[in-house]
Amino acid sequence: MKKAIFAGSFDPFTIGHMDVLRRAATLFDEVHVGVLVNPGKHPLFTPEERRGMIEAAVREAGIENASVSVFSGLLVDFAHSVGAHYNVRGLRSGADFDYEYPMEYYNRRMAPELETVYLASDPAHVHISSSAVRIISASRLPTSRAPAGPSSRSPLPSIARCAGSSWSPSTRSTRTSRRCSRCCSRAARPTSR
Repeated sequence: MKKAIFAGSFDPFTIGHMDVLRRAATLFDEVHVGVLVNPGKHPLFTPEERRGMIEAAVREAGIENASVSVFSGLLVDFAHSVGAHYNVRGLRSGADFDYEYPMEYYNRRMAPELETVYLASDPAHVHISSSAVRIISASRLPTSRAPAGPSSRSPLPSIARCAGSSWSPSTRSTRTSRRCSRCCSRAARPTSR
């Protein structure tokens, strides 16, 4: 059985990430999506919120051979914990490869059995990044005006869908998190940051 991991901070999980996950799910028997807890970053969403968003997106896409979990520490340890021998990485550009290749060097030294598989992004998604989605979200730009790139879908609706229809950057700035009843099934609650 071929098991792969697809790990990242996914803050938030974009349609570009979903494209890579869909394709990985056709190549491997199991794909374990790992939501990284990175103490060096200050995420917009908590690890559990990100996990919930990805689980909802996976269900909606009908991907049956993908699971989602939160992890901290080394990617190679996450791979070992789920029994994976493949590490899936999406590449939007040469700059992504320049970042990923040295990481592969270290991963290979720590876990020679872990093979990195690079999937080139769909050209419709190469300009979509989690950072750009966060910036656009913080600008309070109406979703209907958000740039979608060559794709007809904006990356923002997936954030609003899972974070609750009344979510906005202003609610996050007051330390309030709203969750939708469809996938999160919790009302507003304070968050600790």
